[in-house]
Amino acid sequence: QEAARAASITPVLPYSPHAAFLSAAATGGTQQMVDVLQQHPDAIFSQNSNGMTAAHLAVWEGHIVSLCFLANRDRRCLEVCDKFGQFPVHLAAWTGDVQVLRLIHNLDPNLLAQRTPQGGEQGCSA
Repeated sequence: QEAARAASITPVLPYSPHAAFLSAAATGGTQQMVDVLQQHPDAIFSQNSNGMTAAHLAVWEGHIVSLCFLANRDRRCLEVCDKFGQFPVHLAAWTGDVQVLRLIHNLDPNLLAQRTPQGGEQGCSA
């Protein structure tokens, strides 16, 4: 009876393709990302409240297959910084994920040279 009561007062949130896409990236759900992108191609550049993109979340959670999918779909997703000025490559370095760093280097060696705005390259309005 308590469960039924709780279910009756739980709000049903509207479906958000951008939230679904970010969630799929954070959990390694590559097929879910494919499904969302078929209907909402702009979802690849979705950002959460901290400005993290699907690429940031895939790196943070160590989902290399998802990161490969994202980078192969649109390399520009690796060039978006979050609200703290961090690119996905910065998160890979911070977490010490050498495999992801190698992957990013193989995809685009110039990404490893990117700097935050203080460094003068690759401007980011964080």
